[in-house]
Order: sequence, then structure tokens, then C-alpha cells
Amino acid sequence: MEKIEKVIDMVDNPGRYTDEEFKAMLNDPESRKIYKTIVETRAAADMARNIPNIWTFCEIVCKH
Repeated sequence: MEKIEKVIDMVDNPGRYTDEEFKAMLNDPESRKIYKTIVETRAAADMARNIPNIWTFCEIVCKH
């Protein structure tokens, strides 16, 4: 399994992995970057789903 596939699986199915496996993943710079990107993208997507229109979303995002 490639790194990106493993990180995605770890995010989607955390119960399949031990704390040690998560620590090892987060200690690897490339895996940590992939993890951060996935988490930030999902958070933005969740936020966008809760905003009534794209203009309101743009106003919120542009302020940060």
C-alpha cells in the first residue's frame, strides 16, 4: 500500500491501527503532510456544507 493510501485508510478507519502506527505515520514528514492536507480539506468541505451559499463561504474564508 502506498503512503497516501495508507494515510487515507488510517483517517477513514482509525480503529484498524494502533497508537504506535499513528505515531509512526505522524513522525514521517511526508505522511504527516498528507495527513494534514486530508484533515484540512475535510474540515473545509464540512464547513462549506454548512454555509448557505458560496459568497458567504468566500467571505468567511477570505477573512482568514
